[in-house]
Amino acid sequence: MEHLLNIWMQSICSRDPRRMLRLYTPDAVLVATFSKGALQGHQELYDYFVEFLSKEGLCGQYDTVKVQTIPGGVILSGTYTFRFYDGGKVQFQPARYSFVWMETPSGWQIVNHHSSVVPDR
Repeated sequence: MEHLLNIWMQSICSRDPRRMLRLYTPDAVLVATFSKGALQGHQELYDYFVEFLSKEGLCGQYDTVKVQTIPGGVILSGTYTFRFYDGGKVQFQPARYSFVWMETPSGWQIVNHHSSVVPDR
């Protein structure tokens, strides 16, 4: 099921918010790395992704992955690092993640996603 993470990261690197939305159910919840609160539904997620994906050169990589299977789905958790340019300088932002992917009539989709900055200590 780790291939789902690759699909998500390829979508991040594409910097296409509509491509990102296709990975989430219409009522998905996203507690995003660069957002102050929980977002729910395609409109809120779209607004977030438009801003987040506008970061120049944005892409990332997975550093650790843990897999838990649940009925009808999978939970994927671990750490990843985003890379982007800010003021012409490359920046790296380590973050933690957890995705709940469920098998839906539209295929595998995210119903819940949490991402937060890794603390300095």
